[in-house]
Amino acid sequence: FRGTTSAGVGLCWAICEYLIRLGNFTILSTHMTELCRLDLYPCVKQFTMKTMMSDRGVISPLYETVEGDAVPKTYGINIAAQSGIMPSVIAEAYSLREQLSVSLVAQTAGTVLEPEDTRNVFHVY
Repeated sequence: FRGTTSAGVGLCWAICEYLIRLGNFTILSTHMTELCRLDLYPCVKQFTMKTMMSDRGVISPLYETVEGDAVPKTYGINIAAQSGIMPSVIAEAYSLREQLSVSLVAQTAGTVLEPEDTRNVFHVY
């Protein structure tokens, strides 16, 4: 389910709810931070991979899974900068992220989830 359109998120959410109703053990890994709210279901547990950011903004994986979600610790723009994307593009990405966040606040009455790339793992039991 790669993609962050509202249609993609809606489809993935509906599939997750279907799997929850089935009651089967399921592991889901996604970059869709919107799905972090699936933890409203008592049978859903959320896990994330620990990372560390240096003073220079370099992200390093710590290869440890911990309970909880990755929001708001999303590192998509930092990873892009680490990958050598031009500084002007990185600056524009930060600006657009802020604009999108403001737009999401208006649309969701205060529930803001960052539209960046992260990985969350859900354990449905």
